[in-house]
Amino acid sequence: MLEQRHFKRGEVLLRENDLGETAFIIEKGLVEVTHQVGSERVHLATLGPGETLGEMSIVDDKPRSATAIALEPTVVSEIHQDDLYESLQTDPQLAIMLLKSLFERLREADARLYRILAQQTGERLSAVSPAPAPTQVVTPVLRLEALTTEAAAALLDVGLLRIDHFPFRIGRASHNPLVQNDLELRDQMPWQISRHHLAFIVEDQRVGVVDRGSQLGASLDGIRFGGSRDEPGPVFLQGDRGQLVIGSPESPYEFKLTLEPA
Repeated sequence: MLEQRHFKRGEVLLRENDLGETAFIIEKGLVEVTHQVGSERVHLATLGPGETLGEMSIVDDKPRSATAIALEPTVVSEIHQDDLYESLQTDPQLAIMLLKSLFERLREADARLYRILAQQTGERLSAVSPAPAPTQVVTPVLRLEALTTEAAAALLDVGLLRIDHFPFRIGRASHNPLVQNDLELRDQMPWQISRHHLAFIVEDQRVGVVDRGSQLGASLDGIRFGGSRDEPGPVFLQGDRGQLVIGSPESPYEFKLTLEPA
C-alpha cells in the first residue's frame, strides 16, 4: 500500500496547482512548504518526520494548494487516493493519521482566513503588522522553558524544550486518536489547556503564537489572544525573548520563550 520514495535536497515533492492523487508521510528529512502570492513565495511551514503533506488532494479533486521542496535528503512514504479508502478498514491507524492531519489543516486554514479578513478591515493587533519578506529562509530555534512548578510538571518535568520545526502544535494530553499535537501538556480539572490550544508559527522569519480554537486563550507578553476573543493571533515575539501564559490570565502554566541565535 505504501511506497517509499527518496528526494534529494532541492527536489520538489509537490508543486502548487498540479493535480495530485497521493499524499506523503515524511519518514526522514525536512520539507519546506510554500505558497505563491503575486510575485512573492510565502513560507508556510517546515515539516519533519511523522508529518504529512498533500493529503487534501486525495480527498478532493482540486489542484495542489502549495509547493513542497526537500530542504535535505528526504524519505517519504507515499499513499494513493484509492489506498486511503481501503485503509479505513485494513489499516485504521494510517487512516487516523491522515484524518488528524486533515482536521488540523482545516483549523489552520480557518485561522488564516480570519487573519486575512481582519487585516483587510484594519482589525488586526498592532503586534501582527507585516514585515518585509526575507531574502533567505532560515528556520529559527525557539526554547520553551517552564517558569512555574505547574508548567514544569506539564512538560513532564523536562523543564526546557527546543523547538526547531514550525508550525509546532501544543495541546492538552488526550486519549483522543484524532488529536494532533507536537507537544502534549499534562493538565487537570478545571482545565486551563485545551486539546487543540495553540501553535508556534513562522511568518517572514518572525516567530509568533496563534490560537487553534482553545477555550481560554493565551497571552504573550501580556497581549491576550484566542479563547472567547475574536482575535486568534498570531502575536509575534518582539525581540528574542517573551513570556507565554497558556490559559486564563490566572493560569499557572507560564513559560519563557527564547530565540537562539541563527
